Amino acid sequence: MKEFTERTLKSDKRMHRMTGLNLTQFLTLTQALKLVWKKDEEERMLQCPRKRAPGAGRPSGFKIEDMLLLTLIYYRHYIVQELIAEFFVTDQSSISRIISRLQPLIEEAADPMLKGFFDRWKAENKDKPRVSREEFKQNQPELWQIATDATDTEINRPGKNTIQKQYYSGKRKTHSIKTQITVSVLTERILHVSESHPGSVHDKTVLDSDGIIQKTSEQTAHFLDLGYQGVVDEHPAHYLILPPKKRPQKELSTLDKEVRKATARIRVKSEHGIRRIKIYRICSSVYRGRLPKFNQAFRNVAALHNFKLANPASIITKKAQSCFFN
Repeated sequence: MKEFTERTLKSDKRMHRMTGLNLTQFLTLTQALKLVWKKDEEERMLQCPRKRAPGAGRPSGFKIEDMLLLTLIYYRHYIVQELIAEFFVTDQSSISRIISRLQPLIEEAADPMLKGFFDRWKAENKDKPRVSREEFKQNQPELWQIATDATDTEINRPGKNTIQKQYYSGKRKTHSIKTQITVSVLTERILHVSESHPGSVHDKTVLDSDGIIQKTSEQTAHFLDLGYQGVVDEHPAHYLILPPKKRPQKELSTLDKEVRKATARIRVKSEHGIRRIKIYRICSSVYRGRLPKFNQAFRNVAALHNFKLANPASIITKKAQSCFFN
């Protein structure tokens, strides 16, 4: 366990291939996770009733950096936990417990602003006077233009017939789980991740149930694809932009074609966000875990994406590396 972590911490290239983070980013995230872990442990120790004294039991031998490393390897490559257990010289049950323990904490450590971003923004700006679009652009550049899109992750076929019908996507021709993200066009930061829905649920239904339009400003230019037909008529006060739709047996005009190209250049930012999330194979391979736990894993990967944007790649010296763990 110790040897594997030490070898990985000696090579920036090895760390990046293992976890999707470079060495600097991993060390920075480790320090943030330590603070979140300490707070969570203090709350856990105060839970009542307790059968054993706080801190009782045999120490696991895993440090925070070990636990974070194995969890990120699991997210990045989505290999079986038995193989990860071989890397860390332990058993599969220990790996499973560590991943389950860290899963609720990674999002808070990587990007605490992701959860409830639009709810906080709406509460903070509820009583503020309306400004012009130019002033809004200067004051809220990240919300000047946003793009929303949904993505499917394939799952194993559920055993019960009633459940498998819900998760079967006629579009994908497979069983899947659907999650929607909203991305800032300017910064490419993921601002919002919806709840995950069965693959049979339409994109517009996910949008309506999530209520993301009501949470955004009326001055925000919100770009959507043709899967969200009808949303413009339902929210006339909001600035919603969909590409022109081609009618049966009719050709698009030259203007409509240019508009489609222009909107596609902006909407591709959400596609970029989805592509970066799906670098982590837990979000792109066939998901094998319990379906209720998928959304938190997806949110964690989205938070890691934002973390990498906020902490761009840089070279770290051996002296600085040693300071992180002393």
